Amino acid sequence: MNVKTLVFNPFQENTYIVWSNSGECAIIDPGMMYSSECQAISAFIEEKGLTPTHLLNTHMHIDHVAGNEYISKKYGLVAEGNIEDNFLAERVKEQAQMFGVPYSGSNVTIGKNLSENDIIKIGDESLKVIEIPGHSKGHIAFYSEKDGLIFTGDALFQLSIGRTDLPTGDYNRLLTSIDTKLMTLPDETVVYPGQSNKTTIGFEREHNPYII
Repeated sequence: MNVKTLVFNPFQENTYIVWSNSGECAIIDPGMMYSSECQAISAFIEEKGLTPTHLLNTHMHIDHVAGNEYISKKYGLVAEGNIEDNFLAERVKEQAQMFGVPYSGSNVTIGKNLSENDIIKIGDESLKVIEIPGHSKGHIAFYSEKDGLIFTGDALFQLSIGRTDLPTGDYNRLLTSIDTKLMTLPDETVVYPGQSNKTTIGFEREHNPYII
């Protein structure tokens, strides 16, 4: 599986494009807030000759869904995420106002619900859905066992974890999710987080101060 990281918006959010050698791709957490960012993601897709087949959201915070409307309209895709985050999806414009960031789009609609162990096919590649609530009630991760990588959104970062002081956040639930769903993965699993640098499960198990 091929992975491209694009950093967007004032939150410096990681938007990921993952694709198979046959050219199908998925866009994970499109965070574009400016026209130049929309142009940048489309330019990369065009440059690589990719065909977007999935729009995936780990959760429905504004910095991870600001580009959903653009991707949906340009490539004819529906947002795929966990329905437990519908509360946030319906309040994206409110979130933008709360954080003082530019957003002229509509609230987000979850067009397809993703649940534990669902498989997302991307050409000859696939991602498995893992539910990891805590940062938000419907937070999910996307895992490729074959390639040894996982997209964790805002649940797990290099030497840190996601905040839980926003609506539907739950600190203890997040710790449980990390302990039972992420720390059970092989040490060499590469973690692609929603912000900052990639890391590994093994490094976080040994060095992350929030993980006991």
